Amino acid sequence: AAVEDGISKLQHVRYARWSDLAVCERRLELLEQRPLQDLAGDSVLEALEGERQTLLQARQELLDKEAAMGQILDELSEARRSLLAE
Repeated sequence: AAVEDGISKLQHVRYARWSDLAVCERRLELLEQRPLQDLAGDSVLEALEGERQTLLQARQELLDKEAAMGQILDELSEARRSLLAE
């Protein structure tokens, strides 16, 4: 049950970060519609690109952790079945 709760919590955090990513990407779209001379050296654009990269990296790390916990859950289930069969 603890592993399943952990997976659920990871998914919840990942979903929350997905909406953050969607907002960030929408802001980038809006900024990129500005004239090119307005974009040169734009610290807001650079900050949003950094935020996007950080959110993408965090999402991948959460997916990796979910997969690892899923594997642990499978191993525990198999061990339980093995013990019950004995």
